[in-house]
Order: sequence, then C-alpha cells, then structure tokens
Amino acid sequence: MFERIRTGVVDLTINVKGTRALDDNVIFLDKPVVFLSTLLVSNKKRLNEKSVAAVRGYDFLGLRKKLLDEGYTFFDMANASEAIQLFEMHRTAHLLTYEAPYMFYVANNGSTVSELLVSQRRNIPSFLALSKTSDQKDSLLTNLEQAMMDINSYSILDFYKKNDFSIEN
Repeated sequence: MFERIRTGVVDLTINVKGTRALDDNVIFLDKPVVFLSTLLVSNKKRLNEKSVAAVRGYDFLGLRKKLLDEGYTFFDMANASEAIQLFEMHRTAHLLTYEAPYMFYVANNGSTVSELLVSQRRNIPSFLALSKTSDQKDSLLTNLEQAMMDINSYSILDFYKKNDFSIEN
C-alpha cells in the first residue's frame, strides 16, 4: 500500500501521522477521521522475553521506538493478520497492533495464548492522507479541505454518527 501511495497509484488513504513509510509521501488533512486504539498484547508465560510481532513500517505513535530502546526485537510482517498469526503461533512473546484487527481475529479464530496481558493502550488519531504524486492531488485537496471546514465535529466519523448518516451510501 505504501508503494502505491508513493507512486500515486492510490490517491487517498487513512493513516496515522508518524508512519515513517508514508509521512514524506502524503499531505495529511487536519481533522482526524477516527481514533485507533493500539495494544501491546503479551503472553503472560513469556513476559521476560523481548520478541514482538508488528506490522512493518508502523511506528504506533512512538511505541515501537520505546520498545526498541528497551532492547525488544521486532519481527515485522506485511500486515496485521500476519503479525497476529505470528504471535498466535507462539513465535513471539508480544504483539504490537491496533485493537480492531486483533479483536476481529480473536472473535473469528479464538486465541491460542491462554494467558494474556494487554498493556500500553493508546488512542491514536488517524487522518486522510493524500498522495503527493496523485494526478488528482490539487482537486482532491481543495475539495477535501472545504469538506473539512463544513464538519464541526472533532472527527469525521463522529460527524457521521452524530448526524445519523449512512457511510455505505
């Protein structure tokens, strides 16, 4: 996905600021779309180990750097599903992920880790991110900035919820 944004194949995405693989290649709009919860999930039986499964290129608002500074080793996967599976196969002692994909995985597949510890929960704002190389960049930027001025809620998702709009339509 990051390569498609960088080359302008994909015009627009939703992401957090501070994602190294993305930040230099996009223009972030000011209003958050939604807030994402991050989790550090740990196998209680392996708390003394310092191996972490995570998505490649995701900084998790500084959590990755903090753990690296504390001597943790990261096993970077292409996406959240692969990172979760690595943790669930007991290949790492910890998982750094967003809450929604982890909860979806566990709801559909269960968990093989019998004793979990969830810590380092943070709510991170995510924003519309427009590719700097998009052919539609100027038009999209103008229209999206105007739309943002018309939304008086703290986030775009809050605006849709408060006004009972259907996102599907």
